[in-house]
Amino acid sequence: MSNAFVTSLKDRKIMHASTLAAFVNKTPMVFRKYWKEYTTNPKFSPLFGGRTKAIYFCHGNLFEDKALEYLFENFDLDVNKLTEQFQAASAFNIYEQEYVKINNLDMQSYEARAGVGSKLYMDDKAIVIKKVNANYKIQWSIVDKKTWKTGKMTYISKDLLFRGLKREYSLGERIYFKYSNVRNDKPESFDIIDIPALLPFTISSRPDGYYGEDHIIEVKCPWGNLYKAKDSPIGNGDGEEIFTIPVHYRLQMFLEMLVHGKRKGYFFQYYNPSGWQNFVRHLCNQVNNITELDTDVRVYKPWVDVDTNMTTVLYRVIDKLKKLDASYEERWWRYCKAVASLPPPKSKRTDDKLEYDEQYAKRGYYLMQLTTSEKLDGWGFDDVAIKTIMQTLPFGSSFKVGTIVEHDEDKERIHIVWDQVKDNNLNVYLDEFYEWMDYDQFRVGYLHILRTLTTSVRRKNPADWRAWEFDLKDGAISPEPPNPYSYPEAVLLELDLSDDMVWKSIIIALRSFLLDLKYKVDFRQRNYNKELMSTLEKLKIKFIGKHSGEDSTPALTQTLEAWKNLKI
Repeated sequence: MSNAFVTSLKDRKIMHASTLAAFVNKTPMVFRKYWKEYTTNPKFSPLFGGRTKAIYFCHGNLFEDKALEYLFENFDLDVNKLTEQFQAASAFNIYEQEYVKINNLDMQSYEARAGVGSKLYMDDKAIVIKKVNANYKIQWSIVDKKTWKTGKMTYISKDLLFRGLKREYSLGERIYFKYSNVRNDKPESFDIIDIPALLPFTISSRPDGYYGEDHIIEVKCPWGNLYKAKDSPIGNGDGEEIFTIPVHYRLQMFLEMLVHGKRKGYFFQYYNPSGWQNFVRHLCNQVNNITELDTDVRVYKPWVDVDTNMTTVLYRVIDKLKKLDASYEERWWRYCKAVASLPPPKSKRTDDKLEYDEQYAKRGYYLMQLTTSEKLDGWGFDDVAIKTIMQTLPFGSSFKVGTIVEHDEDKERIHIVWDQVKDNNLNVYLDEFYEWMDYDQFRVGYLHILRTLTTSVRRKNPADWRAWEFDLKDGAISPEPPNPYSYPEAVLLELDLSDDMVWKSIIIALRSFLLDLKYKVDFRQRNYNKELMSTLEKLKIKFIGKHSGEDSTPALTQTLEAWKNLKI
């Protein structure tokens, strides 16, 4: 029995630390959607939008080595104690190639480097029953309830659960025990020996490095801000800023420590404003020089975020159309039905939204791809309604990335092929869609992208940027955005989990959460996600230090709140 059980554990699904961290950071409704995906689809993998792939992933990957250099140049750490992350030699992907050009980075590819590799945590040590002598054995079990008060012991083979224990144990504890007087394969008494951890998934992780024998290192290069506590002062003369490790990154660091046998971790966040400033400047240059863009140039188009539910997208259009003409609502649903076999959502209730996404999300994206001004004109929408639909239906916080195929200057339009995206969950390829876009629509799209990007960047000097952002709201794009003197900033924090009770509390909360995830339990019944988040939020974060490229200039320590309060 034990050998079969060991085999079953080795067949467990692998859960990556970074994937699990991103999962718990979702909004409540998106969390419910992903929860169902994880419990029903063993091959589920999260999707990422164009903004994430073209900006966030690229910025983090390409600036990571620069961040580590900054860390050991400006903080009191010994570089000789650093073991960097293992890296295989590889070429940049198409998004990284573009980001290197935009930021004028002196990089051609990822170079091979020995170092810390990815490891798996299976916790399969001591799973096999070991005989001590003819009368005593050592075995383990999992407590899946908080207490037992009855004296009768009942053996259940699934997950080797024992119920009816006289003593009280916390949820999810793994128990080593010694017992005797076995009757019908059921022990009558035992003594606790040890309580390590057992998780229902194999955990995979690779930190950004080791520091000495005790610490893992996790490096983040946030795009537009530094991670601060919710109650942190703005940093504009109202007190020192309070920096922190976001809760989902605390989970990621804990899993890295668990897998790699450490109990401490350094969290280093490196903010280099040149990344977002160069990207914004690049977009301004493109939109102000549309006719001069060559073929094969990479361009962008507003698009809904992958986590936005389709009911919200469709009703956003309806709400605006009804303000123009109430009769447009019925016409809009007829259009959706004819073009993409897309019926109206049942309601705006969360359960209905999730069910609608399951059935019709793919058709919704198809509708967005096929909808053009010419097609809408054929359905009797007037010019104002057409403009409203075209600037509402696909316009979200993300964007699509494509390549210019050709220009038609006579008709003032541009031919673009959008990047192909594979949805592993539906086993289909999306996009690789050719589109003729007139110059006006191209310009309106870039206006939207610039607005969403610059308003999401909170760490910028308000005096330099506010007037420029007001121009964006009025539909004006300056040839050059503000070009203030900028410098990098960095913060070093430590997460110390040496305390056994603290470590154990995370293990218990995490295991409860993952057991429900594995066995398809509705998380709302027991809400172990809330328990896990609460446990992580209580962890103490130690501030080690902060460094700025130019200490005497406070401009970039001002945030969006200061920007809003500035009067011009």
